[in-house]
Amino acid sequence: MFNLYVNNFSISINKLKVEEFGESQGVLIKKFESDTDLFKIEPIIFLADPFLFSYNGRLYLFYERQDRWYGIGHICMRFTDDMQVWSDEVDVLKESFHLSFPYVFEDNGKVYMLPEAGYSGTIRLYEACNDNLSKWKLSKVIIGEKRQWVDSSIIKKGAKYYLFTSVKEKEVFNQYLFVSDSLDGTYKKHPKSPIYTGNDYG
Repeated sequence: MFNLYVNNFSISINKLKVEEFGESQGVLIKKFESDTDLFKIEPIIFLADPFLFSYNGRLYLFYERQDRWYGIGHICMRFTDDMQVWSDEVDVLKESFHLSFPYVFEDNGKVYMLPEAGYSGTIRLYEACNDNLSKWKLSKVIIGEKRQWVDSSIIKKGAKYYLFTSVKEKEVFNQYLFVSDSLDGTYKKHPKSPIYTGNDYG
């Protein structure tokens, strides 16, 4: 079993036994670090929000990278075939606004990403343009309501698509649920939204 954990500056991949889960960090396999010299002209301040995705027998690691203290986050990727040797870092998605939390998933034979794009005020769905997942295009803005949505994800159950997302309102995070009949269709707010309110979720 593999466990992924992250701090503000690096991403580590560790190997754990099932019985160790939650009690140990296991054995370190690989660590990707940001710059320790923060006084460099272009320091890499953050490597964050790691997301592992298996596709065509290859393991991909997507994550946020932010350069400089006031830089704009973008999405990077590395891949491996054996957990030991990893590719060089590839910039896969940049916008004029901050991106993070690269939620990657497959649906009907295509690969999609739902990154956090809260500073755009929207929830945006991207589609992979090639089989090595190094290029992405905007498929659709699925929620256009101008709010700072964070950490969104889509789960398909039966014929329905469930979009979970959060937004901070009056200093408290509210988690909302939207439902659609298709991945890129119209998402309607669930009548019980917000389904959770509080700052203690994780």
